[in-house]
Amino acid sequence: MSFSVYDLERRTAKNTFFKQMNIIINWKSIFKIINNYHKVGISVNGKTNYDGLLLFKMLLIGIWYDLSEHDVI
Repeated sequence: MSFSVYDLERRTAKNTFFKQMNIIINWKSIFKIINNYHKVGISVNGKTNYDGLLLFKMLLIGIWYDLSEHDVI
């Protein structure tokens, strides 16, 4: 098996995994819960804060792939 074939299969498997997670997880209900605690606004340096759901998804990717916070960002 060549590296390009392996790389294509690996990417396809990740893409399939994320599609399955989008089907399984009800993001709308999680979004509502997160927005009760995380409000999007302006940070101290004047930039817009990240959306709470985006941060949650980044956390899940870090957990699923055993990544450090630095690797996720």
